[in-house]
Amino acid sequence: MENKKKFEFEFKYVKIGLISSDSYYQRKLTPTVKAIASDFDWNKFRPVVLSRRDDGSYWVMDGQHRTQGAFLALGAEEVIPAIVYYGLTRKEEAEMFAHQYDNVRQLTKGEFFKAELFAGNEDIRKFKEATEAEGIECDFSRRSKGDGYIVCYGAAFDVFTKVGEIPYRNALSVLVDAWNGEATSLSANFVRAMSLFLSTYSNEIQTKALKLKDLADALKNVSPKEIEREAKLSRVGGVTRYAKQFLRVYNKRRTTRRLEDRLS
Repeated sequence: MENKKKFEFEFKYVKIGLISSDSYYQRKLTPTVKAIASDFDWNKFRPVVLSRRDDGSYWVMDGQHRTQGAFLALGAEEVIPAIVYYGLTRKEEAEMFAHQYDNVRQLTKGEFFKAELFAGNEDIRKFKEATEAEGIECDFSRRSKGDGYIVCYGAAFDVFTKVGEIPYRNALSVLVDAWNGEATSLSANFVRAMSLFLSTYSNEIQTKALKLKDLADALKNVSPKEIEREAKLSRVGGVTRYAKQFLRVYNKRRTTRRLEDRLS
């Protein structure tokens, strides 16, 4: 931002119905507005940043989605916390909007989970315990890959949340049994793909037609790097291509109880 002059500002509460959005520099609203409204929480509501123009009107520079979400949840007469700037031109408002996140680093997933764990988030505590129960370190301070560590926190937590603790642990158990915690085998693609594989063949697992130990023993015959290389050569997209490699390796030397390809 070229303009270096210091503007006057203050913290105050402003009625939602008095706040407008300038379409010349603001973004279009997204479904985030409805998400904020449906799960509105004052404790998570950050003050919006407004410009009070010479005619007394208020214009949002940061927090357009929060403002609209609060409007849907609370109505036009409610007040919300705001940092209000005075004496800005529309050009200066646009410049502040464009540069509001300069030099701001977003939290990594690990940093977010670490804070939520300290705050008492039960789901994240259970996720961490389930991961470590399979012999895998889950240190939210760690950002780089290493054998025996899981750092794909977002992907792994997503699997844990969607399928539940036992299926999640089963997926990790096979990966660890097959490759002893090798870093590539604990990547997001492998964790998601193994969960997909086991859910696809859940009936075979229940009837003992597919044993997790047999799957892990088959995978020991190839390296995670080979799985990754062959998956990337596949014409299939997403994590399905990794799951198909698990199927290929499992079926390769089997003459009985081969699995039909139902992965899609």
